[in-house]
Amino acid sequence: MLSQSRGKHPNRTALIRDWEKFRDFVKVYGDKTQTEMAQLWDEEISQRTISQALRKIGNTRKKKHTGIANGMKPNRQPS
Repeated sequence: MLSQSRGKHPNRTALIRDWEKFRDFVKVYGDKTQTEMAQLWDEEISQRTISQALRKIGNTRKKKHTGIANGMKPNRQPS
């Protein structure tokens, strides 16, 4: 039998412990990809950890709407 408990990986990357710091980090770098955010974090951390942390703080990765109007004109009824 293994001495480690189930579900724990010995080479696990660092976890985010300072959630206020992470929220501030997201405000600054929220437009980056999760991989880029992982590289910018001050500790070695994975993209998956960034993804889980974003979900935990309720941050979604939804696209932002742009100010570009639709170039199509509405259909007109024949007179």
